[in-house]
Amino acid sequence: MYESDIVKQVTSVSSDYIISDADSVVAGTGTFTATLPTASGQEGSSFVVKNIGTGTIIVGTTGIETIDGYDSLGLTPYDSATLLSNNGNWVII
Repeated sequence: MYESDIVKQVTSVSSDYIISDADSVVAGTGTFTATLPTASGQEGSSFVVKNIGTGTIIVGTTGIETIDGYDSLGLTPYDSATLLSNNGNWVII
C-alpha cells in the first residue's frame, strides 16, 4: 500500500477542540486551542494540525505531556505540524 492510497479524514474546526483517536487531519481557522489526546498508550499514533486561515491555533497536551519538550505549540496562518506519539509525549515529525 502506498501513502497516496490512504484516505485521511479531515476535521474542520474554528473553536476549542479536543482531538480524538478518530481524527487524522485537523484543519482550522481562527484563534483557539486544539488539545491532543494522551500520548500514553498511543505509540505510533499521529495527527496533522493545519492552520488554514487567520488567527493562531494553539496545539495543547493533556496532563504533563509535552510537544518536543514544550507544553504547547502555536500555529500561525498556513503553518502545520505532524505530531507523533512516542508513548509518553508528542514529537513533531
